[in-house]
Amino acid sequence: MAIIVKNCISAQEITLPTELQDANTTPLLISLFHQPDFVYVATLYSNPQTNINSSIPLIKHLEKYRNVVLIADLISQHPLMGDRKTDDNGGILFRYLLQSPFINVNVGPTRFMNNVESAPDRILLSPAIHKNLIYKLVQKSLTTDHGEIYLHFRLKLDKTQNVITRINYNKANWELYQQMIQRELENIDTPITNTDDITKVNDIIIQTL
Repeated sequence: MAIIVKNCISAQEITLPTELQDANTTPLLISLFHQPDFVYVATLYSNPQTNINSSIPLIKHLEKYRNVVLIADLISQHPLMGDRKTDDNGGILFRYLLQSPFINVNVGPTRFMNNVESAPDRILLSPAIHKNLIYKLVQKSLTTDHGEIYLHFRLKLDKTQNVITRINYNKANWELYQQMIQRELENIDTPITNTDDITKVNDIIIQTL
């Protein structure tokens, strides 16, 4: 599995504990710097031939992070998660979510195979991320039977950071500026004969600016 990030976004892969991984799961976690905090994006693939009990400790590990977006292929169904059917994996995941801070986001069918729609992919969000979810969308893909999942968030920026004040010179009163410079130069009562005199004039002009 892979996570693709725009090159203008600062991102770093985070190493997950090896004891939480086995041959039946393929996890990936990265951190994205989004001023003034971090957003953690994770993917998780679980072998469809096994139950997801081995994946639950990995998901629990992600609870330690504040802003989490987890997209997981868990092959799990449960009516209380928006599915028509239920299975063992759905029961395992649903019982975990009852005591988890993560919120399950139902986006509808995410797999389209032989005219049969299903929802093997789960989206789990931390509360801080979920409250900023604007919309969600799933589109059929031309290259895989899994749909393309789009999530749009509006995360608040700290507007007090990196504020740069700029002077609009287009609105400057250049005539008044010239008069002020001329008035200051008239205060020089000695001719310019050496470098010290030049420094003095320069200081006067800078103070006027």
